[in-house]
Amino acid sequence: MDDSTNSELVEQIVQLGRQKSLVEIGKLLQSIDENALYSLVESDLDGQFSTEVTLTGAAGFSAATLFMFKGACAIIESGQTAAGTRILGTIASACVSQICEDDPKDQKESGRRWAAVCDKLLEILPQLDPRTVIDTSFRILAELKSCGSTPSVLHGFLPMLLDTLGTVGAVEIINDSDGMRAQDNNGDADESSTGHSITRTGSELKAYWVDSACSYRWDARASVAVCALLREISLEEAMIERVGQRMIRQLTLVDLTELPSMVYQLLLFARHGPKRMVLNGIFGFFDSVDDKQPPSEADPEAHKRWRELGDIEGTVMHHFSYSVKQDFELGNALIAYARERSEGASGGLLSTLAFACLLTLARIHRFEDAVTSLLRTIVMKGIHDSLALQATVWVRPYLPSPAYSPQELLAPVVARAAYGWDQVAQTLVQLSLNIVDFSVGAQRRGAYSPGACTEARRVCINALRSAFASHEFVRAELLDQILNRVVFQADSHEHFIELLRDLVADDADLVRPYASKIVDIFDSISVISPASIEQLLNAAAPLFLEDPPLRASLTLVLRKILFAQSFDERRTALSGLFVLASQHMAALDAFERLRGSGSELDNRSRRRIDELLSASLEILGLLRRCLTQQPEVRVVSYEKLAQLLDAPFVGRSSVLTSALNDMFRSEFSKYYCQEKTLDSPINIQMCVNPSTYKVTMPVANFLQCFSKLTLACSNANSGGSSMFRDEWGDICERFSKVQIEDFELDPTGDYMLSSPYGLRNYNTALLVIGCLDVSLQHALLYGIQRTSDADSMRDLALAIDRPELAMELFSKFCR
Repeated sequence: MDDSTNSELVEQIVQLGRQKSLVEIGKLLQSIDENALYSLVESDLDGQFSTEVTLTGAAGFSAATLFMFKGACAIIESGQTAAGTRILGTIASACVSQICEDDPKDQKESGRRWAAVCDKLLEILPQLDPRTVIDTSFRILAELKSCGSTPSVLHGFLPMLLDTLGTVGAVEIINDSDGMRAQDNNGDADESSTGHSITRTGSELKAYWVDSACSYRWDARASVAVCALLREISLEEAMIERVGQRMIRQLTLVDLTELPSMVYQLLLFARHGPKRMVLNGIFGFFDSVDDKQPPSEADPEAHKRWRELGDIEGTVMHHFSYSVKQDFELGNALIAYARERSEGASGGLLSTLAFACLLTLARIHRFEDAVTSLLRTIVMKGIHDSLALQATVWVRPYLPSPAYSPQELLAPVVARAAYGWDQVAQTLVQLSLNIVDFSVGAQRRGAYSPGACTEARRVCINALRSAFASHEFVRAELLDQILNRVVFQADSHEHFIELLRDLVADDADLVRPYASKIVDIFDSISVISPASIEQLLNAAAPLFLEDPPLRASLTLVLRKILFAQSFDERRTALSGLFVLASQHMAALDAFERLRGSGSELDNRSRRRIDELLSASLEILGLLRRCLTQQPEVRVVSYEKLAQLLDAPFVGRSSVLTSALNDMFRSEFSKYYCQEKTLDSPINIQMCVNPSTYKVTMPVANFLQCFSKLTLACSNANSGGSSMFRDEWGDICERFSKVQIEDFELDPTGDYMLSSPYGLRNYNTALLVIGCLDVSLQHALLYGIQRTSDADSMRDLALAIDRPELAMELFSKFCR
C-alpha cells in the first residue's frame, strides 16, 4: 500500500473507533494483508500521519493503533479466534519491532508513548499465538545482540513474554543466519527462507534465549538494566548458575559508579538460590581491585581512586544490609561463607569487604550474637595460628599461609571507616571491646596462648584508638564502655585503663569534652579498688592538669568521699588525692627545672605555677585532716605520704616542704619525749588505747614519713632541718640503749591475742619493733655525710656518721 491508502485506512479505523464499531474494525483488519497490516502499524507508531487523524487516545499513544488492538480483541470475542489471534500477533510484532528500532536518544521524549504500548502488550499477551511469542522474543534478543542492551520500556514485558515462551509446546522453527523464527500457522516456511526446519519445545527455546543473552556482549552503561531483566525471568537451576556467572563477570566491565547497582542486582538475583556463588563473586571481585593499604597522598590520582572505591564499597554494604533485611537467608549464607573460609583447609581469612559486610550484618539484631562470636573466633584463631606458624619454621613449607593476617584485616576497615565505611565503625568498636574482654578470660582458661591473647588485645586497642580519632560519634560510647568496665571491675579493666591512657596521650583535646564522665564514676567509688582509682587518675592526669574547673570538681568529690562512713571509700579517696598531689608536684617540678635551666617563664606559665601550687596546698590540707581519723586511715595516709616524699621534686620546693613540716611538726610534738631522763624517745603508751589495747597511732609509719621529710627539708635548705637532724640523732641514740622492760614488756610474758593483757603486749611490741626498724633505716640511709671535691666531677662519697650506733640499733632490732 502507498501512503495515501494507509492514511485512508487510518482515518477509517479512527472513525469506526469513535463510533465504537470495534467488530467492524476487526473485519476491516481481516481484509488487509498481514505484511500491509504490519507496515500500517509501524507507520502509525512512527507518526507518519497527520495529527488530525492520529489523535492521541487516553492510553497515551496513537488512537489508530489502540483501536486496532480493540478491534482484534472484539473479533476474538465474537468467535473468530484464529483471525483475531493472527491480527493481534501482527500488531504486537510491529509494536515490538518499532520499539526496538526507535532511537534510544529519543526515548525520553517518547517514553510515555512506548510505556503505554507495552502496557497494552501485557494486556493482550495471553491471547498471542506461539508464533508471535517466539518471533517477538527473538526480535528482542537480536536487539540485545546488535546493541548490547534491550529497550528499557520492554523490561516489564519481556520476563512475562519469556515465561509464556516456556509454556509453548513443540513447534517447528526456521533456523537461519537471521536467527530463529516460527513457521507460519499453516506449517509452511517462508519461500525466501534458506534455513532448515527444526522442532523445539518452548522451554528449550527459552533456555536458548537466556544462554544466547549471556553469551552476547552487554553495553557497560546498560549492564544494570540487563541484569535486572534477567533477574526477573523464571529460570531453571542450570540456567540460574549460567546467568549468575555472567552477571558476576560483568562486574569487571562496568564503571566504578555502576558497581553498587550491579551488586544490588546480584543480591536480588541471589534469592533464586545461588547465594554462595554470588557472595564468592562479589567479594572476589572487590578483593582483586581493592588496595589493602591507602596509597600515599603524594599520588593524588591513586588516593582519589582509593577514596572513591571506599565510597562505593560503603554503598555496597548499605545494599547488602537492606537485602539481608528482605531475605534473612542471605545473612545465613554470609555467615556460612565466612565460617567455611575461616575453617577451610586453605586457612585463608576473609577479604576486607567480606569482613566489613559481616560488621554491617552484626547491626541487625537477629545476627548480632552469631556474627560477633564468629568474628571474634576468626580474629583470635587467626592470630593464634599466625604466631604458631612463625614459631614452627620447619612446618611452613607444608602449610599454606593465610591470605591476610588479622592485623591486615582490621587496618583497612579502620582506615576506610573515615571514607564511606562509617556504618561499620560502631560495630568495629563493639567487636574490639568484646575481643579485649574475651582474650583476658581465654588467657586465664588456656583456650589460646598468652602471646595470641596479648597480640589480639594490642590489635584491637590500636583499632579502638584509630576509631576514636576518626569518628566523633563513637567517642562518647567508647569512653562509657571503658569507665563501665572500671566501675564494675571487669577482668579486663586494667587494659581499658591503659587504652584511656593511650587516648589521652594521642590527643587530650578529643577526650576533654567527655572528662566529666571520669569524675562522675566516683559516685560508685565503693566498688572500685584503690589501685584502679590510681591507675585511672594517672591515665587521665593531663586532663585534670590542664583544666582547673575539672580539677576543682574532682577535688570536691574526693573531699566528700574522704569523710564517708565506709573505710574502703575513704581509702580509695585517699589514693585519688595522693595521685593528684603527685601529679601537681611533678608539674611544679617541671617548671622549676625549666626555670633553673635559665629559661624565662611567660605570664601564662607563672599563672599555671600559682594554680598548681594552690591546688597542691589544698590537697595537703585535706590530707592533714586525715591524720586525725582512725588508725587504718592514718596507716594509709602515712604510706602514701612516704611514697610522696620519696619523689625528688618535693625536696626542690621550699613551699611544699614547709607545708609538710607544719603538718608533721604538730604530730611529732605529741609523741616525742624531749626529756633525756626518759629511756624511750617515743611515748608508746599514748599509741595504744588503755581500754581496748588497740593501736590508735601507727607511730612507726609516722616516723618513716618524718625521716623522709628530714631529708627533703635538708635538700630544700628549709628552716628547721638542723632541728630535725638533732631530734633524729636523739631518737636513734635513745632507741639504741632502750630495753624492752622500759615499755612494760616481759620477754616471757603473755602475747596471746585472746586475752586483753596479751593483746596489749602484742600491739606494744609491734610498735616498738616498728620504731626500731625506722630508726635503723634512718641511721643507715639518711645519717650520712656528703663530701665532694669541687675540683673534680667525681660522685658524692657517702659515709655513715656513727656506724657503732647503726650496729647497736641492728642488734636491738634483731633481739
